[in-house]
Amino acid sequence: MAETALAPVPAPLALPPLTEQRLGNGLVVVAAEQPHAPLASFCLAFRAGSARDPRGKSGLADFVVELLRRGTRRRAASAIDEALELMGVDLRLETSPDSTVITATLPVEHLEPAMALVAELLRAPAFPPKEVIAARRRTLALLATDLDDPATLASEAICRAALGKHPYAHSGRGTRRDVATFGRADCVAWHERWIRPDGTTLVVAGDLPGSAAIELARALFEGWSGPQTVERPVPPVATIAGKPILLVDKPEANQAQIRLASNGPERLYPKLVAARLSSQMLGGSFASRLMDAIRVSRGLSYGVSSYFTETEAGGLFVVSSYTETRSVRELIDVALEEARLYREEGPSQDELARAKRYTNGLFPLSLETVDQLARALVEMKRFGRGADWLERYRERVLEVSAEEARTQAQRFFLGAGWAAAVVGEAKALLPALEGL
Repeated sequence: MAETALAPVPAPLALPPLTEQRLGNGLVVVAAEQPHAPLASFCLAFRAGSARDPRGKSGLADFVVELLRRGTRRRAASAIDEALELMGVDLRLETSPDSTVITATLPVEHLEPAMALVAELLRAPAFPPKEVIAARRRTLALLATDLDDPATLASEAICRAALGKHPYAHSGRGTRRDVATFGRADCVAWHERWIRPDGTTLVVAGDLPGSAAIELARALFEGWSGPQTVERPVPPVATIAGKPILLVDKPEANQAQIRLASNGPERLYPKLVAARLSSQMLGGSFASRLMDAIRVSRGLSYGVSSYFTETEAGGLFVVSSYTETRSVRELIDVALEEARLYREEGPSQDELARAKRYTNGLFPLSLETVDQLARALVEMKRFGRGADWLERYRERVLEVSAEEARTQAQRFFLGAGWAAAVVGEAKALLPALEGL
């Protein structure tokens, strides 16, 4: 059967009217007009995340961003919390390796005061010493909790094993040793250097004219300035050499968490859609090859997945699973063999058609709400994707051929160089890992 009969070409995704303006301080403002939407959302993306943590201060970006809502020069943390609650604002502050993203979703009638409050958080944080101490205590407690979570330990360990000393290698939450040294001066310095308007994108989505959203942003942010410095880009991720394996001892554990990783695409990789689709067929859905081989056929685990980290300077392709200690080597061998077969054969036409239907069926659901739209647009602008990235995404999915999917597998899927991280009882696992 012809593939076009299985996967008809979808109509281009209709985005709301967009208005864009670059302010004098370098802040790029994008307004997405959505008539009759009961909620509005605005999203800011800064060009700095955990990869910009200073040496010996891992976790500082995440720490600073958490503290932004814990007091300004005018308001205490309690007053900020009260104002957000009264306006019905859902405020999220997040860091990733490459970005700091702040998203607020709220009733549209409160858009102006809510944006004014967030502008105050960004432009005039106080970093009160007592809040710094409290945040440090909370973070250290969370890090202690992480030590009891094998899945978290494995996800952190694979980054260290695959990335070495690269800025992407450390956990965004940091280490206990580094977090214990954080003080107010560290917070002030990181904020002044990285939370700045130039290179930052603001998206406003909701039921107001684009021109009104632009003028509101201008009134609140035009007078904001930052340091006039040009920052060096994050260095490219090196090619993984050999097969480094990191074993994290979890005494008396009867299960093990497993991560395998090879080099993956950078954020703006031209064939990213094809790479994503190929990963989905190998391990990105319940119908994937890894799920069939590891869960359905052999019962080695209830769950296995594959994904890309998609960081700006080069990412990782990761296979994630868990199993009983006695089955660790078998699961790793099966995963490596399935990746090898997929690199050699590529997907069948049936696998490809199913993956395309699945991807294109879910894609519109990722843009249903105003906050989803704002975040998608801010990512598109933040990373310099073309204006048709969202509108033509489903068309690009349909353009992927089986040979193109195979090409991406050959490039990224656990070939010549890969790393492994295993968390479990070391004395029981060491013999099983020999010879990998």
